[in-house]
Amino acid sequence: MRKINLLIFLCFTFQSSYSQVWVDNGASWHQEFWGPLMSGYVETNYDRDTLIDGVSCQVIESTLYKFFDGGDFAGEMKYPLEITYVSGDTVFYRNNDEFFVLFDFGAEVGDTWVISDVPSDEFMDCDELSVIQVMDTGVMDIAGESYRYLDLEPTPNSPFGFKGRYVERFGLVSTGLERFRHLFPQEYGCEGIPDDLPTEFGYFGFLCFEDDSFSLYNPTSNSCTKVVGLPENTQLSQVACYPNPASTSLDVTASQEIDLVTVYSYTGESVMLVDADDYAVRMDVSTLSSGIYFFEIRLQNGGVEKVKVVLN
Repeated sequence: MRKINLLIFLCFTFQSSYSQVWVDNGASWHQEFWGPLMSGYVETNYDRDTLIDGVSCQVIESTLYKFFDGGDFAGEMKYPLEITYVSGDTVFYRNNDEFFVLFDFGAEVGDTWVISDVPSDEFMDCDELSVIQVMDTGVMDIAGESYRYLDLEPTPNSPFGFKGRYVERFGLVSTGLERFRHLFPQEYGCEGIPDDLPTEFGYFGFLCFEDDSFSLYNPTSNSCTKVVGLPENTQLSQVACYPNPASTSLDVTASQEIDLVTVYSYTGESVMLVDADDYAVRMDVSTLSSGIYFFEIRLQNGGVEKVKVVLN
């Protein structure tokens, strides 16, 4: 009987040493960002709990803060809210009103799972399903504790994905700048975004993580925000382009007065220029061909935002 009890105790101890923690109160991630002519950081925060289909979930919000090479503030971009929950070894996230596996820390090398069933509107040669594959697994030590990790990347022809090393509790921990290093899936473009694309996609790398029960994890010792503080009197702007996709007309709005809107084609050619001097401008886009465009909105306070727009 003692042997049975000991065996049960050892099994429980082993399992609990790898107990999955996903989002604790105060969870905050920071990633560095680099793009053409600017850099900055992404701040991701646990916002609140919510109940969906009887499941207790976490709401996670992310904002990209951009700065010109000279250090002046270039604007912010809010990502869509993410909804997650954890069950056993697996973290799930909500996409297109369904829950998909985000990370399965019980997976083995070669395992795959579907992360999205949303086809790409921009890269027509992609598959309909987005699939993540496990390239490697292991255990790493962080602050004296052992955590399982997965090395992940999308399967070829997946329209959405992410890649890098993902660790239970921390998510992405891959430092150094590389494309598609995100905490959540991003549009991947099958084999990747062409090198000649004038990207707002940018390059990302992990900087810091902390929550209420875990002190700061900062493996590079760099500033978590890269740019320490914003210039005095800087007002963050909210810019929107809608409808998106659009066909004949498109409204551009901002919380600050708009000075100029420049539209660039997928190949980086300037195809339209509109003076504004207002908080909103309606643009006639009926003369433009269907495809992907980048709207550069220059504000009168000096801020600049870029928005990707699909025209039908």
